[in-house]
Amino acid sequence: MGNPSIEMPDEMEAEVDNRRHSNTSRSQWVREAIQARLDAEDAGEWTTPDVDYGTADAADA
Repeated sequence: MGNPSIEMPDEMEAEVDNRRHSNTSRSQWVREAIQARLDAEDAGEWTTPDVDYGTADAADA
């Protein structure tokens, strides 16, 4: 399994930590979130959310 490093705003990290179960690692939660988006895109159900976490590197998206 790869070991990518991703940056995220502190607020987003806190939101993930608030939502994940204590037995679920942050990495597992993020993998599941990515899979959910991929599944939604494949089903034609994905709408890009209007969320601004103040990221300076929005051009990387």
